[in-house]
Amino acid sequence: FFFLNWDLFTLNETEMRGLLMGELLTVVALRSVLYSPQITLRSSMSRVAKSATSDSSESVVELPRQWIVLRKDLAETWPTGSMVAQACHASIAAIWESQNDELTQLYMKEIARMHKVVLEVKDDVELNTVAEKLKSEGIIFSLWIEQPENIPTCLATKPYYKKNAPSALKRLRLCS
Repeated sequence: FFFLNWDLFTLNETEMRGLLMGELLTVVALRSVLYSPQITLRSSMSRVAKSATSDSSESVVELPRQWIVLRKDLAETWPTGSMVAQACHASIAAIWESQNDELTQLYMKEIARMHKVVLEVKDDVELNTVAEKLKSEGIIFSLWIEQPENIPTCLATKPYYKKNAPSALKRLRLCS
């Protein structure tokens, strides 16, 4: 049986290969909130933005990010752990469903530098409205419905670049 502890946050790539898939997905979901959405690479890399200073030998590359939308009304009555679990379910489902997508593969390749934007909606009506708008925009996402209660709890998009952020999400507040 696997017990999560803080030592997992310092695993290197070789050590992570030894984890079971479920263990790895748990580490990925929890580690993603700890790291910056940008990485530092040598200026010879492709898709490099100009650095702030002209004499710098390093540049910043933007990585794709994933958006997660949680219901605020549930967060007021459900335990925090349950809400985190819902976000993890939706996140992993969206990643799994888009696993062959180029941006998803880039997102997973930079596993230690994943970035998520967690937003909130008022209730299930607003969550379903956001889901419909995402569908109409052609955005790939997973709407998580908790079973057996059949309660829509949250949704998560596949990874996109910030400049391509779904317009349906731009008016939403960051989750607090």
